[in-house]
Amino acid sequence: MRIAIAIVVLLLAGLVRADEAAWEHLQKGGYVVIMRHALTDPPRGEDPPGFTYDDCATQRNLSPRGIAEAKALGAAFSRRGAAIGEVFSSRYCRCQDTARLAFGNYEVWDVLNGYRGPQPWWEAFDFERLLEIRKRLSDPVGGPGNRIIVTHNTHIKALTDLWVDPGEMLVVRPLGRMFFTVVGRLRVEDY
Repeated sequence: MRIAIAIVVLLLAGLVRADEAAWEHLQKGGYVVIMRHALTDPPRGEDPPGFTYDDCATQRNLSPRGIAEAKALGAAFSRRGAAIGEVFSSRYCRCQDTARLAFGNYEVWDVLNGYRGPQPWWEAFDFERLLEIRKRLSDPVGGPGNRIIVTHNTHIKALTDLWVDPGEMLVVRPLGRMFFTVVGRLRVEDY
């Protein structure tokens, strides 16, 4: 029994160090964060019929919990001294709201938009868009801050082979020439 408890304690200690290491990278600057928008209501699924980019009422939007999580994320960046550089967001309201509430200023980058239509996302996937996002992940970050990308899980999964929850962030070290490596993962409970 004592051995089992010791193993659990060591595993939890390793998780804490990994989260702290991710924050330490962000405090240094020069990294890229690719994140999924905060929690929506309902949490998963398609946007309602009649969806348009210009009318948030036609989209799946942040839930009250998602709004609180996005604000908490911004507070965590400030509290931990993680500098924010350029911020890019999908045009979807849930992504823009996450970017605005967490980071303040942001730029809409349509390449980050999710996939719409009756076919599954993997059939509608646009690999040219994926390459453009990969370039932003791999290009060196200018200035002391970190580049932030707020998008949808389909892009994150395709680029990193990791499935992330709403509000979850991957910390990426850009290596140039279309290469990058994921060096950390921050879940909502980590901020």
